[in-house]
Amino acid sequence: MSQLSDDEIQRYSRQIVLPEIGVEGQELIKRSKVCIVGIGGLGSPVAQQLAGLGVGHLRLVDRDIVSLTDLHRQHLFSTKDIGRTKVEVAAEKLSELNPSINIEPLPVPIAHYTVEGIVDGMDVIVDCMDSINARYLVNRACLKKRIPYVYGAAIQTYGTAFTVLPNQSACLECIYPGLNDTDLPRCAVAGVEPSILSIVAGVQVSEVLRIITKKRPLLINDLLFIELSSLSFDHIKVKRRNECEACGDIQNIIIPRTENSFEVGCARDGSGVYFITPTSPKKLDLARLSKKIKQMNNGRITKSRFSIAFNVEKGIRLNILETGVCIAQVEFPILDQRAIQSRLTTLYNALTSN
Repeated sequence: MSQLSDDEIQRYSRQIVLPEIGVEGQELIKRSKVCIVGIGGLGSPVAQQLAGLGVGHLRLVDRDIVSLTDLHRQHLFSTKDIGRTKVEVAAEKLSELNPSINIEPLPVPIAHYTVEGIVDGMDVIVDCMDSINARYLVNRACLKKRIPYVYGAAIQTYGTAFTVLPNQSACLECIYPGLNDTDLPRCAVAGVEPSILSIVAGVQVSEVLRIITKKRPLLINDLLFIELSSLSFDHIKVKRRNECEACGDIQNIIIPRTENSFEVGCARDGSGVYFITPTSPKKLDLARLSKKIKQMNNGRITKSRFSIAFNVEKGIRLNILETGVCIAQVEFPILDQRAIQSRLTTLYNALTSN
């Protein structure tokens, strides 16, 4: 007897009719649990497609808030959502798209103390991030937990994708060893054409669909490189490296400790953006924090499910999440990065200390 309701059969009829899916495949999709890490340019279309497909449980992970510069390519969000956490908005929109699936929003940072919990219990992880340091952590957590990992990236008019099966294929660090975020271009500087995001996201969803319907993914030991200006799709064969620092010793995967709690983000909406991330688990009482803020500056506080935002002083707006992440927007020229780091860190510590 089918596990699908009449409504579900009607909703998914256009994909159930496909020989590659059928009723049995749709039942597998319904029982699947997929985690999307990064709900931005790639994560938005990936999340929309997986929700539409009927993935039973979607875990959405992102520490960021919606900004004006996101809207040309991140179509889960609209102008009225600016300033809210991406996972909160995404969960609302995806629930409207498909009320029968479970959406789990996690506004948490990717750190050594969060990453294993983020991937735990999932059937597949979809990497839609823009930080190689965070990708390394997720890659290693997937290796350790033996969870398939689908990578995707895009910048300018270029895109790449591949899939990692732990202990069976090359991992992220086999292919891209020894990189650092400071070495790589960011979309705020290099730019990105929205259409490349849709293409890469579609490839990632296709790989996820193959995994959750018990088929072998196509991008195993195969790096897909897409270039829009020539509309080329090239395959580069890769292989697992025995000396890989991540998967060379698959029985003893090491999750490196994250030490840097202050990061300079991409400029957005005419502002300098900075992230402060706790170096250990943190859970803030937002109601208590709101009272503290009012006592300090009597400023207007904008509240949402997972965060509060306020102007701490002229030209500095803070958005603090319950997980302890702080996103600071500085609306004046930054002449001394050390000075602004010291100022923001002092403000953050004063607000979040007991």
